[in-house]
Amino acid sequence: MIENSSFCMHIKEEWNIIKENYNKGAFGKIIRAVKKNGIINGYAVGDKNVAIKKIKINERNFETEILNKIQIENDKKEKRMKTILKYYGYGIDEEYIYIYLEFSKADQSVI
Repeated sequence: MIENSSFCMHIKEEWNIIKENYNKGAFGKIIRAVKKNGIINGYAVGDKNVAIKKIKINERNFETEILNKIQIENDKKEKRMKTILKYYGYGIDEEYIYIYLEFSKADQSVI
């Protein structure tokens, strides 16, 4: 199980959306956005673009697929591999879970 140190409530009004449907990933769509106050779960990101994986919550995927995906992202963060994008944690609202990652135009396959 993961710790909630990288968790926050996702509040849409706190984001400037650059492109709502930037790309589609295995778990859902990818949003390109900028956090208005420049801080995501304690990480100072300034005005950098962020990739947000938006994943629909349902009973089937929440406990298994979603939490496993977040654990994978946490593991990548701990290894600090140069080829892995920065992981800024995750947020939730009533319908979705949002995984916050560094935005990279160079390798869209990673996000």
